[in-house]
Amino acid sequence: MATVTANPYATVQSGSMEGFTSIGKVFYGETVTLLWSEGSYYYIEYTVDSTGKKKRGYILMRAVNGSTSTVGNITRGTRYVHKKATVYFGPGSSYAPADYTLDVGRTVTYLGYKVNNYAYVEYQNTSNSVGAYERGYVYANNLGTGKVKNYT
Repeated sequence: MATVTANPYATVQSGSMEGFTSIGKVFYGETVTLLWSEGSYYYIEYTVDSTGKKKRGYILMRAVNGSTSTVGNITRGTRYVHKKATVYFGPGSSYAPADYTLDVGRTVTYLGYKVNNYAYVEYQNTSNSVGAYERGYVYANNLGTGKVKNYT
């Protein structure tokens, strides 16, 4: 657990580098759970006040007072969407959904982390003008290692 020290708030992003999409905010004094560190970011879990649902994302380390062990090397691998997949901000449908779904045939990068049969993936968001890369969780059974046949 850690407390947010950024005043009045810190931005939560979908990835651990500048340029990833902003997915929320955590406010000064709010308690968050630190899951791991990646570069100069913590991967956190927090509760969205307006919905009561949990969300996960990245926050700059300097925005909180806490520490956690560093995640090892993330095992990345290419996966293909075999069944339309809703993206969530945590490992399960009880977490807040992202405003994005992955269509059949899309290529994603599996980041080597799976909880409750939800895979943590990175994908390019083609619904916005910048095509930013984002990260989220999808039901692992919707993904496969082989390309989808007859997909154009």
